[in-house]
Amino acid sequence: MKLIYAVGMGPGPAAEVPARNLRLLKGQTPRGRAPVILRTSSHPLAAWLTRRGARWESCDTLYEGAGDFESLYRDLVALLLARVEETGVLVYGVPGHPLLGERTVTMLLEQASSRGVEVRVMGAPSFLEAAFTALSLDPLAEGFEVVDAQLPPGWMPRGDKPLLVCQLWHPLLLGDLKLRLLDVYPPDHRVALVKGVRERETVTWLPLVELDRGPHTGPTTSLWVPALPAPGLPTSLAQKVVRAVEVVARLRGQGGCPWDRGQTHLSLRPYVIEEAYEVAEAIRQASGAAGSADDEAVGGAACRSPGGDKLAEELGDLLLQVLLHAQIGREEGTFDLGTVCDLLVEKLVRRHPHVFGETRADTAQEVLRRWNAIKKEERGEDSSALDGVPAALPALQRAWRVQGRAREVGFDWEPGDVDGVLAKVAEELDEVRAAARGPGAEEARAATRGAGEEEASAAAMRDQAVERELGDLLFAVVNACRVLGVDPEVALQGTVDRFSRRFRAMEKMARQAGKNMGDLSLEEMDSLWESVKRKEK
Repeated sequence: MKLIYAVGMGPGPAAEVPARNLRLLKGQTPRGRAPVILRTSSHPLAAWLTRRGARWESCDTLYEGAGDFESLYRDLVALLLARVEETGVLVYGVPGHPLLGERTVTMLLEQASSRGVEVRVMGAPSFLEAAFTALSLDPLAEGFEVVDAQLPPGWMPRGDKPLLVCQLWHPLLLGDLKLRLLDVYPPDHRVALVKGVRERETVTWLPLVELDRGPHTGPTTSLWVPALPAPGLPTSLAQKVVRAVEVVARLRGQGGCPWDRGQTHLSLRPYVIEEAYEVAEAIRQASGAAGSADDEAVGGAACRSPGGDKLAEELGDLLLQVLLHAQIGREEGTFDLGTVCDLLVEKLVRRHPHVFGETRADTAQEVLRRWNAIKKEERGEDSSALDGVPAALPALQRAWRVQGRAREVGFDWEPGDVDGVLAKVAEELDEVRAAARGPGAEEARAATRGAGEEEASAAAMRDQAVERELGDLLFAVVNACRVLGVDPEVALQGTVDRFSRRFRAMEKMARQAGKNMGDLSLEEMDSLWESVKRKEK
């Protein structure tokens, strides 16, 4: 069987490499002389072997011509398997330990057996021992994270534990590494470069921001990043925002929260809507628009935070959604929170020329007119006045917004034409009555039980007509609200609150009488309803 020795070259000094490994790296195997291939010549042991007359070749030319790391590793493994087909025995030398951070050996083990090749792993001290000896640290004292400089997709540093980045073999690796570390660590965070040089390792401490500003790379180079100090309470607004970003990055990073790490823009969509509604409810409660004491006991006061900061808490939940989407965008390379802020500021400045420019606007009406003109200019000449109204809005809000857009271009009732808009409501109500005069409920049920395709079709058409006319009626009512200066959402919420308050009072009165609401007749329920209404007056 053909045989490849995967031989560890240790972190640097020959004195730390097992004698058996040194013999193999000189080409001396139990089967006789064998060719030696080193993954890289940029290792102290390569020069040591040359001084002792050993012959070897390196894979440095493959590194120079590789388009990406994965193709590089594939080419290197293919080279080894092809050479062992010719020679029968081959020695492959790699820095450190062959099974620690050495992707080529892992790939070789995966492919060798199917090619009739045996791979024998000859261990040696790894870069870990050398690095921690040079740093005079016990890594197990507080635990640490280790990662290859060719960072995995989506990897984020933890920050709360020390980090060791190994195999910083190329300057291009420093740029990406520095940017990812700066997402969590401050620019002046002190980091240590541990580099194998001849018979020892050197340690160079420098600020993180200077990581890519010097000749800091090599196959035996590692980076030690101490943990961040225990977080204190941020004092400035900027510090608080940065801290929030850091926490979300930590949730999405390696070792973070499985739920947060699994989210996407699409999966988070329902939560954005839900949190926005909870903010709206907190605003309603804060403004005193919540219901009576009974309502508070059920869903109001019970969910208030100590100190009455419910609105602040809910706004924080909504901000979390923004931060999560920004973090996902940063991981995908599409945008980040900085982009979100830049676009927001740019839009605010552009749409407020009376504040940031030379124009003037002395009234809110003038501001609104200019705002709409600027938005129209942004949309372009071929756009619709309805562009920008989200289709996902609840129907009541969408109707309000669409009618408002139509009003901006003059498609609306004359100002103050209350009679006209109320007449339209009455007209739509008459059309609902007319549509409802189609096949009755009994005929519709009979049709669905198989009374014939013609009857079923008539019932379906009747239902569609009623739905359409009821929609027109609701749209007309929203129009009436707008002309009369009433927010339909607020009006309907108030009605629902009143109904809920009265219904709870009816249930309470029924219980006091020793009765169950479900057992009362409709006349008895009406009597309770009227009684509750009289008590409110």
